[in-house]
Amino acid sequence: QQLHATASLLQDRTTSLATALRGGSQARGRWAEITLRNLVEIAGLTEHCDFEEQQAQDGARPDLVVRLPGKRFLAVDAKAPMNAYYEAHEAADEATRKVAFARHARALQDHVKKLADREYPRKIPGSLDVVVMFLPGEPFLTAAFAEDPDLQLRALRARVLLTTPATLLALLRTAAHLWQEGTLAENAQRIGEVAHALYERVANFAEHLGRVGLPDPIVDRDAE
Repeated sequence: QQLHATASLLQDRTTSLATALRGGSQARGRWAEITLRNLVEIAGLTEHCDFEEQQAQDGARPDLVVRLPGKRFLAVDAKAPMNAYYEAHEAADEATRKVAFARHARALQDHVKKLADREYPRKIPGSLDVVVMFLPGEPFLTAAFAEDPDLQLRALRARVLLTTPATLLALLRTAAHLWQEGTLAENAQRIGEVAHALYERVANFAEHLGRVGLPDPIVDRDAE
């Protein structure tokens, strides 16, 4: 009975998710944003310290700006179009499905061009030369590569990196590791500076103490 109830609940959740995703690009975009937020938390990054989420709602800013050591930044966009992909899976025949997958690959290529034209690296001081384009699932990119194997290469030439949850998580974990290494280096430098200052003060104290000399021992006259 518990297994049946769990299966029914899972089916209801799956149906609700599928219905929401078919509801329009806004719901799909929200799903991508939530997935992106979960990834940065899993990677160990802290909001307002290691990254900032989008504040402008007109597409003028990326969905995520990740801070890197050395006052560098990484721009992440999660607004990739996925309508054609869902239309392909809802197609009644193989020919219609193949046409929809081809449109999906072209849509991603068009979005790559839009990201390149926005010039995030120039608008965000200290930003890296590459913009990360995020798709919330591996199948979205796999289907596009099946239709256009050179999509990633052309995107990189336009300074855009196509990523999925697995590849973006690896990238974010690298950023978190860089922060840890940078913190360790800063702490080691600070410890060295404090130890040097302590050594100089102790040496200075010993020098002054040597000049003063030791006091004569106090003689207890009553004891004598």
